[in-house]
Amino acid sequence: MVSPENPSFDTIEVFYSRQRLHSSNGYLSAVEFESQPKAA
Repeated sequence: MVSPENPSFDTIEVFYSRQRLHSSNGYLSAVEFESQPKAA
């Protein structure tokens, strides 16, 4: 099971999820999407 106490969680959350491209946000990584200016 993947949980915050599990070392696999860190690998997934810190590395994979931040680098993976998401089709729902224009194929940006989560970090790139979050760093965009917010729409007014």
